[in-house]
Amino acid sequence: MKKSVLTLLASACVALASNAQNYRIEDALSEIKNGNYGVAKVAIDEAAANSSTSNSPKMWKVKGDVYYYIAVDTNYSHLDPNASYVSLESYIKCVQVEKPERKKKYTPESLNAMVYSAGAVYNKAFYFYEKEDFAKSLQYFEIILTAYETDTTNNTQKKLVAKNDIVQNCANIAIKANDKAKAQKYLQDMINDPKYLSANAYVQLSYMYLEGGDTTKALDIIDKGRKKIPDDKTLFNQELSIYTQLGKIKILLSKLTEVLKNEPNNTLYLFYRGAIVNDNAIKIMESAPQFSDSASEARKNAKKATKPADKKKYTAQMDAYIAKRDSIYKVANDMFADAEKDYNEALLIDPYYYDALFNMGVMFFNMNKELVDKYNFIDVYSKTAEKEEKEVKDQMQELYKKALEYLEKAYEIKSDDDGLLLALQQTYSQLGNKEKSEEMRSLRTGE
Repeated sequence: MKKSVLTLLASACVALASNAQNYRIEDALSEIKNGNYGVAKVAIDEAAANSSTSNSPKMWKVKGDVYYYIAVDTNYSHLDPNASYVSLESYIKCVQVEKPERKKKYTPESLNAMVYSAGAVYNKAFYFYEKEDFAKSLQYFEIILTAYETDTTNNTQKKLVAKNDIVQNCANIAIKANDKAKAQKYLQDMINDPKYLSANAYVQLSYMYLEGGDTTKALDIIDKGRKKIPDDKTLFNQELSIYTQLGKIKILLSKLTEVLKNEPNNTLYLFYRGAIVNDNAIKIMESAPQFSDSASEARKNAKKATKPADKKKYTAQMDAYIAKRDSIYKVANDMFADAEKDYNEALLIDPYYYDALFNMGVMFFNMNKELVDKYNFIDVYSKTAEKEEKEVKDQMQELYKKALEYLEKAYEIKSDDDGLLLALQQTYSQLGNKEKSEEMRSLRTGE
């Protein structure tokens, strides 16, 4: 009998404790009505800490209310700087706890209150973002996503902002917080949404893969984006950028040529194709002077040779080197001609296209590298040396004049570009106009 009495006494104590904590929930409700949110907080925190009511739907609902009022009332917000977060979390837990029960007594009220609580959390998320507390900001945006998932009525999302906007915010903040795993997750969530038709997530995720050195995944993401949004130029430009970084010039030019069939007046793509061909022509040209050097050495050996056979051998070597050099220049000049055509087409559409004018001027200036190389190869002891030198110099001057024509047009559009000022300085100098060359130098250096 003693054991039985003790058991009954223990049960009674538990019941009394449970009732006491239920009273604390009621106390919190009463204090909310009286506007005593500090006292209400003490009461509901006690109820939340007690095992008999810690997971009660009613406790979570009331806790959500108490902390919401603390969050929005400046007289009480100092009690908990994270009150809006605690409030929304409490409403979410109320719905989650009550979900299995047949009678959902507190869920409708929690869902209605969730809208306002989520709004307070949204504002606080931006507050932390502006303070550059990106980890905290991300935490706040993430609980809004949890609220959206919990609210099957979709009312919270309808009255706040679209889910994709929150996901985009989470991705952007995760990037700033250097949380690459979360950033990739949220970007991928956006991409997986059939209704998502913006290039941003594809481009951002592509950049992340590129930073990690995974060009295959970077291209794969862009390819998926282009299939989903085929007319988006941002995705196409990113694809071009990746192929440029990879040095896959043939693929790059092929894609540009293909898109220009449908957009023949796209000045950006005309310029870009011209610039790619132009840059590659310069790279090809750079390999030619070595053959001039080898030819020059062979010529010296031919002059020194005492035997006809040796003279013939060295002369043949010289001719072979010159032929190789000239074949390289021929390829480069054909490419320069293609680039010039693209630049000109872009300028016919837009005569004030600064980049095309600048590139055209620099291209003509750089084409003189061939003539400089050939001029240096001229045999000064040859009877025709003076005539050859004059011919090459005249050709050089013509190219410098062409370069100046486009550079001066570019200067009329944009006069503060250091690259342009340097190009003008050098071109005026080559044409013997020291005064204008010095003027450009002064503008460039401020001296």
